[in-house]
Amino acid sequence: GPTEDDRIKPDIVAPGRTLLSAGARQNKVGECDDNERPKVGDTIKNNVGLSFSQGTSMASPVVAGTAALVRQYFQDGYYPSGKPNAPDAMTP
Repeated sequence: GPTEDDRIKPDIVAPGRTLLSAGARQNKVGECDDNERPKVGDTIKNNVGLSFSQGTSMASPVVAGTAALVRQYFQDGYYPSGKPNAPDAMTP
């Protein structure tokens, strides 16, 4: 909702449910290859190197990655023209 002085605060949302994530199995080469496609509900315990997960541990990297891309956009001078222009570069 709005702040005490009626500004709209920036709410950030990101997907955090049923996201495919890399897992780790001990002494297994190629564990995240495409030929091992898990089904929703599979876990690393099911001997699959990829698994679906949910929660803030999945949503946080999405937000962090998006923020890094937005920052890079400004640092490379894409704003306001939409094309890289060194004189427009800034660090937000």
